[in-house]
Amino acid sequence: MTSAEPRARLLSAAVVSRANRPLFLGCLATGMDELRLSHVVHSSLDIFDERRAVPTPPGTPVDPYLGLLQPAVDFRVYGYMTSSETKMILVMSDGDIKEPELRQLFRRLHALVVDAFSNPFYVAGNMIASKKFDAGVRQLAVAALPER
Repeated sequence: MTSAEPRARLLSAAVVSRANRPLFLGCLATGMDELRLSHVVHSSLDIFDERRAVPTPPGTPVDPYLGLLQPAVDFRVYGYMTSSETKMILVMSDGDIKEPELRQLFRRLHALVVDAFSNPFYVAGNMIASKKFDAGVRQLAVAALPER
């Protein structure tokens, strides 16, 4: 990609449980069809299973970053799976973004998820309804990908 290409924007973030139950689905861009984004997130769950089915040699650390799960016409879907098999999905606009930036976005989202799960009032397996979590995810969309 050339530097003249527009920057990718974070359109949606999702957190999905080990049992493939949505825990959070945030539509972060105005004018996006939430139903379409929900469908894209749901359809990408099979790709997680496919990627994890590939065996890794013994002693090799498993990278939680799965990279590009599926390209679409106007956006790209990236995935990350924790050791507890919580899946995180970022839907990005089609544009310029580097892998280290994506990894950093996922690390920050993972930290937000850990904080939400560590809340003594959070019930495991339920939707994440924390205003602090929602604000943190929205902050990722605003601040994580500054203009170059």
